[in-house]
Amino acid sequence: MLRVVFMGTSPFAVPALETLYELTKLNQVIGVYTQPDRPAGRGLGLQFSAIKKKALELKLPIFQPENFKDPKTLEEFKNLNPDIVVVAAYGLLLPTKLLETPKLSAVNIHASLLPRWRGAAPIAWAILKGDLETGVTIQKISQKLDAGDVLLQQKTPILTTDYANTLHDRLSQIGARLMLPTLEGLMHGQLQSIAQDESLMTYAHKLTKEMAKLDLSQLAVELERQVRAFYPWPGTSILVNGVQLKIKKVICRKEIQGFQGKLFEKSGMLLLGAKDGSLEIERLQWEGKKETGALEFLNGLKGRGVTLPIELS
Repeated sequence: MLRVVFMGTSPFAVPALETLYELTKLNQVIGVYTQPDRPAGRGLGLQFSAIKKKALELKLPIFQPENFKDPKTLEEFKNLNPDIVVVAAYGLLLPTKLLETPKLSAVNIHASLLPRWRGAAPIAWAILKGDLETGVTIQKISQKLDAGDVLLQQKTPILTTDYANTLHDRLSQIGARLMLPTLEGLMHGQLQSIAQDESLMTYAHKLTKEMAKLDLSQLAVELERQVRAFYPWPGTSILVNGVQLKIKKVICRKEIQGFQGKLFEKSGMLLLGAKDGSLEIERLQWEGKKETGALEFLNGLKGRGVTLPIELS
């Protein structure tokens, strides 16, 4: 039976941990590493990570070091005597001495088809750049970010209805399904490691709040991808008379043209004018207010005597 240490923090990693826990005939999860509890919410109370919550539920040993610079922390890890380390959205740098500890391998579950979209936000960037497909890569961990050899990959199409949250959930389930062939392949030495082609590498930079503003000089399809890629965070927004209006769900309407930079109504639709067409807005939210649908939003404007189109600030 394989001794497995799991390292993860975000919700993306939860299905993989659940699957490893269920594969009791093949492995034993001997420890779960996750980032320390962080202050969050209005009261800034300490919040458990998604992985800590799941590990507590499964009654697994939990470790939460700030980093691995302390020799005692590294020694504690070595004493677990793992055969395999599985990492998924952990968020801490792993030193070479740690990566050399497991008897078989240290592997990472990455939400892209490496070498495309190395880095922190592969799901968002795949949507933003109009990729037709993405997937999950199981890779050996190296000191260079996401540059380790590829062990397994599974593809999935990016649907026109996919937002970052829906694609995130699908990819996290794919990562979980790859746990069985990963463990079996490593146990029996059947996984062929393939070096990544560096010439095909692209980098998925970390998302920031500053990326949320919609630039209406862009094409309608580019704006639609931005809304889908940045939902739920950092979101997308426009300024209407100096007030932030968050755009939650849209449909590209290239056939409706001539209203660039304006919020307008046509055939019962709430529309946002782009360079070469429009976005039909289905869900939106005034800053500080509740999210609403387009019809309710339009009725609210008319109730205030506001007429469309509105020139955006």
